[in-house]
Amino acid sequence: MSRTRRTPAETAADLRAKLAKAETAAAMDEAKANPSLSPIAEALQTARDEKTALSRKRSGPQSFENRRVKHALWIHQIEAEDNLNSAQIESLSDQIGLLEYALTECANTVAAGGDLNMDLVKNSAATGKETFPDLEHEVETAKIARASYGKKETVSFENEASA
Repeated sequence: MSRTRRTPAETAADLRAKLAKAETAAAMDEAKANPSLSPIAEALQTARDEKTALSRKRSGPQSFENRRVKHALWIHQIEAEDNLNSAQIESLSDQIGLLEYALTECANTVAAGGDLNMDLVKNSAATGKETFPDLEHEVETAKIARASYGKKETVSFENEASA
């Protein structure tokens, strides 16, 4: 590993910056001590405090970017749930149409005095609800992605000991 040495000009620039900062701090101390300048000094300190508070919103778990990502993940989950719901409604609409047709045909047969084919009745009534595993998987994946966003990964004790 090599060390990067600073040039004399870089060292001098750093010292000048430290000197300027020290001079500013001394001027602030003088201003705070002088009653006629204290309103300006207080306003300056208030502005610095507000800037620090606002800067904290730019990073961390509640930063604007993290909140945008969390909301995008939430919207993705809602869209996945909406797609699944639409597919289920369409499937049930088709199933209702088939069952209504089968019921009408069976009712017409009974009204005409005919014999019902009980196997046909049982098969018509037993039409199962259609499932959508791909859409259900997408919903679960979206839920997991949203729930796990920003969470720190945990490492088991055994993994830490072997590392």
